[in-house]
Amino acid sequence: ETSPFNKGVRYEALDGSKLNYIDEVLMGEFTNVVKGTTYDHRKDTARVFKLWVDHGVKPRDKSYAYAIIPNAGSTKAADLFTVISNTKALQAVESKDGKTGMFVFYEPGKASWSGGSVEVDKPCILMVCNGKAFVSDPSRKLDRINTTINGKKTLTPLPVWQHAGETQPVK
Repeated sequence: ETSPFNKGVRYEALDGSKLNYIDEVLMGEFTNVVKGTTYDHRKDTARVFKLWVDHGVKPRDKSYAYAIIPNAGSTKAADLFTVISNTKALQAVESKDGKTGMFVFYEPGKASWSGGSVEVDKPCILMVCNGKAFVSDPSRKLDRINTTINGKKTLTPLPVWQHAGETQPVK
């Protein structure tokens, strides 16, 4: 079975999950998309790509993993990275060449990869690439994050207000 592919982007299940998709032309009104609007009621058509994972009936504590690969061509996820962790606490991958590690911490924690080890004191997204690290807070609530990368502890201030959530270099 081939992976869904849309406008140069490949969507690939990493754990055997079935990715369902529909690529079709649909007709509708903008008011069907955005409730409570005052848009006119002209009908319009557009190509719509829908993708979903079938979790089954009443799933409980189920997991799934998939990759979104822009400009994929014939490239497969296995050619690009290895999954390090896919748990409720941490989702992480590393590049095949071992130069880049990407970590989504849902709680404070530690992770090991071929580039060493990382630890954070708060939920965050962390990327280490070619010896440089970057951190962000998608919750937009934090003003700082402590990281320990290969034994080196760093406090990184995070932007607030309208810049909250922006990625910051770890000095």
